[in-house]
Amino acid sequence: MNDQNFEYWRKTRKQGFLYWAFKNTALMVVASIVFNILINYPSSEAKSVSNYVQANLVEYAILPCVMFFVNWGFWLYIERVNLRQNYCEEMSNNRCLRRGYQYLVFLV
Repeated sequence: MNDQNFEYWRKTRKQGFLYWAFKNTALMVVASIVFNILINYPSSEAKSVSNYVQANLVEYAILPCVMFFVNWGFWLYIERVNLRQNYCEEMSNNRCLRRGYQYLVFLV
């Protein structure tokens, strides 16, 4: 990550995980439902959009749960990258960049 990404991530971390996860989950769910309806409804046998939505209601209910855990994984990954970068900056060790995540074994 470059310095601009780190600054953005520091501001995001101050807001907290739940705020970030719920915001991103809501945006992803709304976007995927809208695109699902726009792309798949014309080729379906449903007579109206409300019938199509009712037929896919189970999918739309499961999607937020799955996306929350996907966002949790993204959060943990970004945190790991952030920890690695902070460790490399504190130790000012060039080998850290070449060895990758080996230093995170004891940090996480």
